[in-house]
Amino acid sequence: MAYNKIIYGEDTLIDLTEDTVTPDKLLIGYTAHDKTGSLIVGTAAGEVGQVRTLEELESNWDNEGGFLLSYDPATGDRTYILNAVTTSKGVFNETTSYDGATRWFLEQVEGYTDRFYVYTYINSVKEYMYNNTATNANFMGLSDTSKAIFIISCEAEGKFLFKISTSNRWLQHSNSGGGMRLYTDHNNANNTQLTFTYQQNSIVPYGTLTITENGTYDVTNYKNVVINIS
Repeated sequence: MAYNKIIYGEDTLIDLTEDTVTPDKLLIGYTAHDKTGSLIVGTAAGEVGQVRTLEELESNWDNEGGFLLSYDPATGDRTYILNAVTTSKGVFNETTSYDGATRWFLEQVEGYTDRFYVYTYINSVKEYMYNNTATNANFMGLSDTSKAIFIISCEAEGKFLFKISTSNRWLQHSNSGGGMRLYTDHNNANNTQLTFTYQQNSIVPYGTLTITENGTYDVTNYKNVVINIS
């Protein structure tokens, strides 16, 4: 059952009845509650939730929910990087589906602020991006032991370059490979400038209410608490 109004004694603690948020006004993938107290998921496109600068990334690289990594093709929808690797071409697969995109995490290289390992979880195992040089200098892969160090720079607001620390190769969309792998230049702004989108680990409902002696108590512990739902 959705809750949109909570009254404690004579005090209104939560009142969503006049809220105007609707899915089309909320950024795609983000969650909120509408005026009925029902959980909604945003459908509107926009840039809020994107990491804008290198300084912001360096301050928030350990975001608990991780990030979506994507690039903006010259034509078509934003394209997100998947953890699945096409072995024959050494590329990370891609999708235009926000919901189906892989959540990636950063691990800062000790002694640096702009160098990171990039990893995801597959069946609860931490799998790092690595440069599969044994097959091809441009090929990428995932490994629980090998890991690439990326020097991350901010080419333009909200757009980041991922350079392998050991060579002049940048992570980018490969037209011939049909996915994301390395190449020896970063001249194609659409293919090489990647975007970070913040992700959240969990949803905390508005109906969760805690009140301490300083003004908040766990309402379930008090028999005389009256909650009015309208």
